[in-house]
Amino acid sequence: MRAEGMEEAEALVNLISTVGRLEEENARLTKMFVDDCYIESANLEPGHYDIRLGGKGCMLLCGQLLRMFHESGGENFVTSGIEFAFSDKEKMESYELTIQKVAADDSPAQKITRLDEENAMLREILKEVCNGNSLAVERGESIANWPESYLQRKTKAALAPYERTGDVR
Repeated sequence: MRAEGMEEAEALVNLISTVGRLEEENARLTKMFVDDCYIESANLEPGHYDIRLGGKGCMLLCGQLLRMFHESGGENFVTSGIEFAFSDKEKMESYELTIQKVAADDSPAQKITRLDEENAMLREILKEVCNGNSLAVERGESIANWPESYLQRKTKAALAPYERTGDVR
């Protein structure tokens, strides 16, 4: 009986010691996230936030997010849902956080934006062609008979605002 009591006491001491170490680690990590997590620079524009974070706490958080990205098997991006309330009195709100490789393909949101821009560009070209066709009809002509260079100039003029690197996607 006495040996069992000693083993239980030793287990209790070990447990209390472990709890103490975990509390110290929790305090250290809390301090790291609170005191050593800061914004180095920020460029905030409507719909686009470019923020550079610094500090050990941020690096730890970023490391965990990148681990999540790689473990997900994603090749381009991974999106994770987050629920957050700024205080106990406020309602929880849902957010999405997307981690994306910079040199990877477009995310769905980027692809939608790019395709919307291309759609608008094509609508402008169509308007130009329709306006040109209307003009031709008023003159009793057909744009099929117009010189190709004229149509190319009109198309290039319509495409000019959307060209990024000399070619239109």
